[in-house]
Amino acid sequence: MFDVLGLGELLVDFTKTSGEMTYQANPGGAVANVIATMSNMGCRTAFIGKVGRDDFGRFLAKSLEDFG
Repeated sequence: MFDVLGLGELLVDFTKTSGEMTYQANPGGAVANVIATMSNMGCRTAFIGKVGRDDFGRFLAKSLEDFG
């Protein structure tokens, strides 16, 4: 049983580091952000959605797993 169940998308946000011409990949998406925050607050969370089988998909899946 879960306290919070999120249904939505995962996406990669690319943010520019100050003064640099490079971008950093960060996990994102409103649903992912909420369930990650709720997990950090001690809730049992789950995500329902599609995740790609490419490098970005693996990055996003690992990011969610790391948040619990």
